[in-house]
Amino acid sequence: PSVGVLVYNNQRSAVVSGSIAQKAGLRAGDTIISIDGEAIDQDSSLMELVAEKGAGEQLTMKIVRQNQEQELTLQL
Repeated sequence: PSVGVLVYNNQRSAVVSGSIAQKAGLRAGDTIISIDGEAIDQDSSLMELVAEKGAGEQLTMKIVRQNQEQELTLQL
């Protein structure tokens, strides 16, 4: 995809074991392309979109994994 955030880290696991991201199903190599329908691009960063949510709120994350779009739901 031309927009999004690639989940990776060449030093250690990109998705921390036991984290909210792991519990939601996020994996290293996934590309996060939107949060609650808002595209991740130069105008909307992942951190800004997540920061708008409060503890206990849910968000829907659209990802691309192996050329397939999927939606994951996270409980913050």
